[in-house]
Amino acid sequence: MAYRKKRVRGAASVRRVMKNLPDAVRDEMVAVLDSGSIELQRLIAGATPRRTGKLREGVKRRVLKQSLRMQVGLLGTKKARGRLFYGRILDLGRKAQTVTVTRRKNTAPYLMRVRGIAAKRFVTGRYPDVRGVISRKLRGIWERALPKAAGGSGDD
Repeated sequence: MAYRKKRVRGAASVRRVMKNLPDAVRDEMVAVLDSGSIELQRLIAGATPRRTGKLREGVKRRVLKQSLRMQVGLLGTKKARGRLFYGRILDLGRKAQTVTVTRRKNTAPYLMRVRGIAAKRFVTGRYPDVRGVISRKLRGIWERALPKAAGGSGDD
């Protein structure tokens, strides 16, 4: 089955409104996202399983001002994320399985049983309290900013 890209009605007008946001409003939203990302980073780091502490140190945050996005989790360069590959396994879990292993060129492959790991969901968890606080703060900003960005007077 071929994949067809669907067009969302009104997406162009939403992008136009986002582009026309005043810098003061954008800065206010970035401040809310930044404070929320600090809290979320603290919660994720606190829930992270720690044997050596490297995974906990790998929890980073980023706020992108242009797109008004917040990222919190195991972020960084590809090399840095590669060192913490097991964080994804611990977060999402793993099924029990039997795999074929070849260690060296001149040795015969063998079967190894890998035990399952239950998902801990420390990064992909919902964190409804923090999300609710951020949403309420952003909703107030949006209610003030949208009429102005959409071209209305906003003085109703």
